Amino acid sequence: MEPKKIIDELSQNRVDYNNPEQAITTANLCDTISRDINTDSQRFVYELLQNASI
Repeated sequence: MEPKKIIDELSQNRVDYNNPEQAITTANLCDTISRDINTDSQRFVYELLQNASI
């Protein structure tokens, strides 16, 4: 199989939210982010400002 075709298929699987694996991965990431944000009340503001400056 061509490398470009493999990359295209992987990319499509990552943006297809009908894919059960991707839905689970996204849910786990959201859970991790929400736990990290809630560990320090000022961290969220810091991260927001840091990301806004990029």
